[in-house]
Amino acid sequence: PEMTRVARKYFFLKDDLRLNIIHQDARTFINESSEKYDVIFLDAFTSISPPSHLTTLEFMTKLRNHLSEDGFLMVNMLSSLEVNNSGFLNAERKTLQEVFPKVDIYQLENLPKDKVQNLMVVAYKKEIGRSLSLGKPLEFPDKNQASVLTDDWAPVEFLTRNYY
Repeated sequence: PEMTRVARKYFFLKDDLRLNIIHQDARTFINESSEKYDVIFLDAFTSISPPSHLTTLEFMTKLRNHLSEDGFLMVNMLSSLEVNNSGFLNAERKTLQEVFPKVDIYQLENLPKDKVQNLMVVAYKKEIGRSLSLGKPLEFPDKNQASVLTDDWAPVEFLTRNYY
């Protein structure tokens, strides 16, 4: 509830009948829910150490199962785009690509690649369909050597260790 209060005060969050804000751990909620959503916005990766249980293949699969047929997942995350400091971004991208047919990453500010910055990751339930107007997605080489994050292996603290 405190985050919602802060968002209303500082980030212009307005009440809207279409907006359903839930104050509960995302994994706990999704495990107990049977609802389908057009959009799921995951905004838990903006700290130095994102909660590992919200980064895994198993969790992303559950989120995909809770999306409507044309739905998409939006993930707000911090990362550098520099190869040596983008381990978490690459692992999360690889994890999402195992679950979703289309994953785009958008740079939200025009910052140098070596700077840790806000990125928007959008994972679409369908490869062709809805598209967001967030500009041009970043291009990545097809050879993503990162490992998929799982409930048994998600070294998020290690992958974000050089952020600050």
